[in-house]
Amino acid sequence: MSMGTGPQARREHGSGAFMGESTMGYFRSIELKRRTGKRGIRADMLCLALILGLSNLANAQAYTDVTVEEAHTMWQGGVFTLDVRTTAEFRLAHIPGAHNINVDELADRLDELADLQDTDILVYCGVGGRSATASQTLADNGFSGIHNMLGGLTAWQVAEYETETSDAGFDEVTVENGQRLRQGGALMLDVRTPFFFSAGHIAGACNIPADRLDERIEELEDWLDKDIVVYCASGSCGLSTTAAVILAENGFTLVHAMPDGYEAWKEAGYETERGLSRPLCCYADPARALPAGGATGDGFVLFAAALALWCLPHVTRKPTKR
Repeated sequence: MSMGTGPQARREHGSGAFMGESTMGYFRSIELKRRTGKRGIRADMLCLALILGLSNLANAQAYTDVTVEEAHTMWQGGVFTLDVRTTAEFRLAHIPGAHNINVDELADRLDELADLQDTDILVYCGVGGRSATASQTLADNGFSGIHNMLGGLTAWQVAEYETETSDAGFDEVTVENGQRLRQGGALMLDVRTPFFFSAGHIAGACNIPADRLDERIEELEDWLDKDIVVYCASGSCGLSTTAAVILAENGFTLVHAMPDGYEAWKEAGYETERGLSRPLCCYADPARALPAGGATGDGFVLFAAALALWCLPHVTRKPTKR
């Protein structure tokens, strides 16, 4: 049988030459890809490094951290000092001459600092966290001489540098003094949320959450010139000081903040109890206060019971086998 002369025949006849050329071409392409691939990987890595570098540059800290010693030297030199804690904290103690703007309000009050864009500003808070946030806010808004004091006022006081207080209109008491005031008939005002209050509180205390104190201030009108001990959870809470400021600003004359709060009270072994606060319990006249478990309390309890009954089957139901 004669062998064909078409393209297929030529490929079959010249299979050795064809395979040799194609194989060589294949390996050349592999080598080319390998070499260019390395260059491609290197280029990718270079691009990634450039992107990361630019990103880090964009996010670089645009303010200077300073130690409390360096800050003290700057303060002695007359640097503008910005306290970014709450008004209540500022009133209790602050660096002399400091200007107070709460960090949460800073972005909306930058106009107060408009003349200081190119001036050194020393920023501090309680321990250094909020001042870092405030420093970044200032830097992001074009302020060029921002110095964040590490350690905050706590470090400043540990170093025994000078501080001053404003007329806060209230004082701070320990849990021991709080107990003495309670035994003397003081109102114990718990300014935590009802959830935490119901889990445990000072025996006989009334509950008005700090964020609702302004709108419920009339419930305390019988205590304008009587002792009120205000407390929250612990020293890290801060709500007792905030609430004490609100009371003082509304004319209450015998306000005592107990900053160590309920946790310290429990540790001291003083009397506690659980349950909801009686509605209007802050009235000094018992006849004006609803009894425990009044309409509001009953409604809450009934709702909680109904919710528990509804949830119980869902919680205890065993998974269906398939």
